[in-house]
Amino acid sequence: MPLAIKKTYGQAFSVTDSETGTPLAFRDFVATVNGVETTGITDANGIAHVKTPSPDAKISLHVMFSAPARTLHELAEGV
Repeated sequence: MPLAIKKTYGQAFSVTDSETGTPLAFRDFVATVNGVETTGITDANGIAHVKTPSPDAKISLHVMFSAPARTLHELAEGV
């Protein structure tokens, strides 16, 4: 009987700061691939590597952020 090898495909996403364009290195993320959640960490260049069972898998990516260490007033009204 031949050995059955399950194919996986690698997808890569560049995760950057929306204001500066700086790569978000070593940031936790949750990828949902065809309804199944997996977790990971972006690499030193801000790339999130996600394995999928097919090249056309449905993927959503949520990058985790920490709460700010200070109170932000930039968008607050009447401050």
